[in-house]
Amino acid sequence: MFTCTEKAVAAMKEILEGWGSSAKGVRIFLMGAGCSGPRFGMELQTDEPFETDRKQAVEGMNIFFDALCEKYLEGFVIDYKATPEESGFVFTNSASPGGCGSGCGSGGCGCG
Repeated sequence: MFTCTEKAVAAMKEILEGWGSSAKGVRIFLMGAGCSGPRFGMELQTDEPFETDRKQAVEGMNIFFDALCEKYLEGFVIDYKATPEESGFVFTNSASPGGCGSGCGSGGCGCG
């Protein structure tokens, strides 16, 4: 399905540990589509997941998503980037040629 880099796993675990036992995992959701494909968002899952949710366990963490999102997550790598200007999770699909070039995620193209 999808993979997570070591940096992404460490960042997710840090967030989850900060919430203690009230955190059930992380939820990935589809935000729409940009010039180079789907855009995803992430949030903390504190409620019980829906019966129809899909789940992928990554190093002892649960990552939840719905069936629609599952269709688009295939082949994506989730990474965590931190620079002096910004930080956050980055979704990339090495199988996709991309339409924004090296500036993807900036300049208002809506992807990233």
